[in-house]
Amino acid sequence: MFLEIYDKYGEQVMRHISFRVSNNKEAQDIFQETFLRTWKSLVNEQKIENLRAFVYMVARNLIIDFYRKKSRSDIALDDLGANEPSSNDLADSTSDKIEVKKIKAAIESLETDNEREIVYMRYIDDLSVKEIATMMDKNPNNIRVICHRGLKKIRNQLYV
Repeated sequence: MFLEIYDKYGEQVMRHISFRVSNNKEAQDIFQETFLRTWKSLVNEQKIENLRAFVYMVARNLIIDFYRKKSRSDIALDDLGANEPSSNDLADSTSDKIEVKKIKAAIESLETDNEREIVYMRYIDDLSVKEIATMMDKNPNNIRVICHRGLKKIRNQLYV
């Protein structure tokens, strides 16, 4: 069962972590710790209703811990694209890479960490509103509103 979870969600989770953590080595460490903790939860027979949401919640908590340890001011916006996973390039051409960097910068410019995180999970990781709401212990309607507002701000920034 664990291997099925790893095969099914591993690449997506690594992409999510890589988007959120600018250092590739740190992203890999967080990825490994995510699946280690997932394994421990499964071994301890913890009741998990939605495995995908659970794995992302573990990754999210580890990312939060990482940034608590490291000041956010130490991270340059230019470093955001430096750690894209080589096994899953987001863009093949130079112009596509430029667009990806613009989108990342637009997402990073959102006002709150909560807003950035929800937009990442919804539009980059393709998590459902219900999964995000479960992970963040929020109402699904609240998640929809945050997504809508965040997307509107990103559109205004990219197309102005």
